[in-house]
Amino acid sequence: MLEVTRKLNSTINLEEKLKQWSKGPGKAEEQMCSNAESFVKNAISAHPRLKNMNLRVFAKGSYRNRTNISKISDVDICVMHKDIFVAEYPEGKSAKDFGFTSASLNFTEFKNLIYEALVSYVNNQGDVTPGDMAICLNDNTYRVNADVVPAFRHVLYNNYQDTYGDYQVRAEGMAIYSNKKSEWIYNWPDQNYENGKDKNDKTSRMYKRVVRILKNVKKELLANNINLNVSSFLIESLVYNVPREKFHTGNYIATTRSVLAHIFNNLLDSKFNREDWVEVNNIKYLFHSDQQWSRDDALAFIDKSWDFLGFE
Repeated sequence: MLEVTRKLNSTINLEEKLKQWSKGPGKAEEQMCSNAESFVKNAISAHPRLKNMNLRVFAKGSYRNRTNISKISDVDICVMHKDIFVAEYPEGKSAKDFGFTSASLNFTEFKNLIYEALVSYVNNQGDVTPGDMAICLNDNTYRVNADVVPAFRHVLYNNYQDTYGDYQVRAEGMAIYSNKKSEWIYNWPDQNYENGKDKNDKTSRMYKRVVRILKNVKKELLANNINLNVSSFLIESLVYNVPREKFHTGNYIATTRSVLAHIFNNLLDSKFNREDWVEVNNIKYLFHSDQQWSRDDALAFIDKSWDFLGFE
């Protein structure tokens, strides 16, 4: 690891390298991302059944949030049925208490229709690969890879009644069913987008730049056979929890060092409360017991990143 660090610092100016890493993909790569999104929308619109449904087709994840990095660009496209929802009801309540009934279209049928639409539109079944929660549309010279995610609306209710005795909706997102886990997975892409944008504005645009820097660091670590359990979204969320005064306008070394130090020192603190840190959506705790990562995973990534960049 130290050999890698020396090589990094001996061949480039670190400030300039971090500045380069802070940038998103170039115009040509962004256009290929946009082409993938347009392709999926056109495929859905051309399908005889799907075109008549009340659907929302939109980009989510790093591409939409503008935290994607060059050479690793792909696009997550959600196809969400707006008239069918999966709810998290208040404790002790169920659909019956709210007068809701089951939908005539189940999730598997909906996913199969989307797969059918993509295969028909691309005119080549080999370019479309169904997965557990997403359908992969393979790249070509015109577009990047796209993970097409079928979803129903997700409705999260407050667990308490208002002054009129009603249970209000706390948040709406998307619900995806995992056959492997036999459970619903909930995402909140709109909240991720809005909160990330707000954080970026309040840090003079340094929030997303630091996220891209750390994603590039992860890429370099992987290239040096250092494999860590850290996802793109975990990196975004870790940086999201850093106070805005830790970001220094226009200074990439100072900001990256400050952000890494804050994350590491707080996660290592014996008084750390997992309920103090949240995902970018500000709805789910970042280190909830059902997450695919742990606090130790985050600490390992920050520690390796610190060493790789040669900070002391």
